[in-house]
Parts: sequence; C-alpha cells; structure tokens
Amino acid sequence: MSYLTIGILVYTIAAVIFGMIHGIRRGRDRAILRFTLVLISAVSAVFLKETITNLIMDINVGEGTIKETFTSAFSMGETELPEVMQNLIIALIEIIIGLLVFYLIFNVLRFLTWLIIYPMLRPLLKRRRNKYRGVGGIFGFVQGLLIAFIVCAPLNGLLIQVNKLSQVEMNGQTLVAIPEDVGINEYVDSMPSKVYTIAGNWLFEMVTSTTDDGGNKVSINDTCDVVVTVVGIADAVTELGDSMNTMANEESTPQERVDAMQNVGDKLVYIGTNIDSMSEDAKQLVNGLIDSVKDMAGGEGEDSVELDAMLENFNLDNLDLAGAGNALNGIATYIEKTDNEFDNNEQVTQDDVNKIVNGLASNTFLIDMMEDGVGSIIDAKPAHKIMFDIAIRDADLTLEQKNTLKTLLGVTA
Repeated sequence: MSYLTIGILVYTIAAVIFGMIHGIRRGRDRAILRFTLVLISAVSAVFLKETITNLIMDINVGEGTIKETFTSAFSMGETELPEVMQNLIIALIEIIIGLLVFYLIFNVLRFLTWLIIYPMLRPLLKRRRNKYRGVGGIFGFVQGLLIAFIVCAPLNGLLIQVNKLSQVEMNGQTLVAIPEDVGINEYVDSMPSKVYTIAGNWLFEMVTSTTDDGGNKVSINDTCDVVVTVVGIADAVTELGDSMNTMANEESTPQERVDAMQNVGDKLVYIGTNIDSMSEDAKQLVNGLIDSVKDMAGGEGEDSVELDAMLENFNLDNLDLAGAGNALNGIATYIEKTDNEFDNNEQVTQDDVNKIVNGLASNTFLIDMMEDGVGSIIDAKPAHKIMFDIAIRDADLTLEQKNTLKTLLGVTA
C-alpha cells in the first residue's frame, strides 16, 4: 500500500473517529447543531469560491490586476500566445487559485463556527446535558465523513488527473515524471480512490471548473484530457511519418512494414476512442487549440495559401483517427495476405479492401496532405485492383481525392 493510499485512508478514518467521539460527548442536540454548522461551512465554501477567486484576480499589483498581469505576460515577448491559449492558461490559474480558496474558506468557516457561532447557539438548546449520546455519535460519524469527503474528494480528483498526465509519453519521454515511490499509480487503483471517485467526482468537477474569457467552460478534467489527446495525436503523427518512410523504403522488409503499420494503427485507434469519449467541452477546447495552431501556421505567399486551404476544415469533427488506425491495420493485413514472405494462405476479401479505403476516406485531411510528394504505401495486386476500384468509386470523395487514394494504394501509377 502506497504512502498516498495510507495517508488518505488514515485521514478519513481519523475524521470519522474524532467526529464520532465528539458527537457522543456532545449528545444528540449539540451534535446536530455542530453537524449543521459544518454542512453550512461546506455549502458556503462552494458558493463563495468563485466570488473570492474573482476578487483575488482583481487585486491591483503594480500597473494592473493579477489577471491583467498574467495576460500581459502571455501576450508579450517574441512569441505571443494565441488568445485561446491565453484564456485557457489564465482559466487554469484561476481554477488552481479557486481550489485553494475553497479549502481555505471551508476550514476558516469551520473554525469560526466552532469558535463563535456554536457557543452562541448552544445555550438556545434545551437544557438537557448530553442526552441521547448514541444519536449524537451517529451525527458525529456523519460529520466526520462530511469533513473527510470535502477534503479528500477534490484531492483525489487531482491525483487521478496527475496520474493520467504521468502516463503520457512523447518521443519516448514521459510528459510528467512522478517518482515511483510516491505511489500515485497504486493509489489511483486503490479502494479509497475508487470510493472517492464514485462519490465525489461531482464535487471535484464543481470546484475545478470555470468559464474563460472566450465563454468556454474549462475544467481540470477536460484540460488533462485535452493534453493527453493532443500529445497523443502529435506523437502518432510523428510515428505515422516514420511508418510512411518505412513503407516507402525499398530496403524495408515486409515484416518491418507490417510492424510499423500495426504500431501506428493501434495507437490511432486508441486515441480515436479517447476522443470519442471526451466531453463536448473538451472537444471544443481541442478545436480551439487547433484553430490557434492554424492561425500560427498561416503566413504569406502561395505556399501559405495552399496550407491555409488544407487546414481550413481541419478539426475533430472531420478527423476520424480510429478509422485511420483501422485503415493502417487493414494495410498490414493486406501485406500479410499478399506477400510471399508471410506464411498466410488466406484470401483478400472485399471487406479487407473496404476497411482500408473507408478508413482513409473518412480522413480527407490526411488524403489532402498526402496528395503531393507521397508515393504508394502499398502495391495493389492486379487481382485486387478491381476491388479497390469498387471501394474507391463508392467512397464519398472528390475526383482529385479518389485519384490520390488510387495512387496511395497502388491502383494506378
């Protein structure tokens, strides 16, 4: 059991035990009073978080507010960040400050209600000294659970997101390196984490979400999904380029070509599945970032005009990575069935060909990218060219795209 798991578990048990002890000592009426004040503190912390955070961001420091200072820092220098990226970063800063504010408000109100309000209201209760201790213990138990929930549920959500980022690799390097002895991965798989996730994910979403200046909803959860997806896409594109080089290299063995295709194909299917499971807010963030990249890629000249035209309709709505992955896996299967180096006596079917063509046809952006300067990625056998012709003919593509696809698949020279 990792130190994180032990820490969360110990804090939860301690909060419950101390709450129960104090509840028994206070009796029913006082325990109910104290539980009510703690509950009010928690609800107040949720509703006051955004207001206090905005007040903090509007504090004047030097020549402007804290928010204006951050905005200026990201909009100055040699490389000015696009507005959507500025809004996203500032929103994340607000979320982090807001989470700290949430914890601060809850603990301050919990302390003040115990120090001031509880002693003021206690005399108003009926003068029955510590009656119904068992009922008091129950309310103390619930109060302890509430305190543990308020403290640990958002922390649990943060640890899950950090662990998610620690699993991401780009160019073979871990994006966020977490020492193994911290035990964050083990904690995420532990029972305390699963319980807090099921019971408290809604609270984590509530206290780690905001709206940026562009009107987009931003949350820690969605942002981490965006990072994982974007890095995964970038890494897959790099591997796709290497795979294409392997396929085009005449010295590559059939096995090397198949391995390259299957590696990238599986990765694209995985990323495509993750994209499909993303929330609409997360997808909107990704499309906003893609638009920013398109703006940064723009320029002047004929090459710029062609690039702008190519990128104009590029977004998650018309990028089917799972389909592209299936197409690459289909190409690998085709090579295995048609190359004599493989001991495979299975016949190529129309379904095999359709899988390749339909997967590529669902990604017109990739076809347009490969229109110039890319040779065939496979060499369709004469006996199968009619199958490819049928599949390409039925694809929802322009004539130019169909011709490009025929070249890519070796149907035409």
